[in-house]
Amino acid sequence: MFFSGADHNPPVIRLSSEVFEASVYEGTQGLMSNATAWDEEEGNVTDSIVVESVSDIFETNKAVVTYAAFD
Repeated sequence: MFFSGADHNPPVIRLSSEVFEASVYEGTQGLMSNATAWDEEEGNVTDSIVVESVSDIFETNKAVVTYAAFD
């Protein structure tokens, strides 16, 4: 199936800081508090951001968070 004019550019996710603190008690809301998403065609799609994965917590009490956004 071919859709003419389909949007092939994914949203851009930006974080207010590359490293930030969040309590494990805040759940994903704490992890998403510093993230925004923008799509060239649809504009602000921040509400579509999800936490895709969180790595195990390292000895330094740090983890890697992977985000996804949809347009």
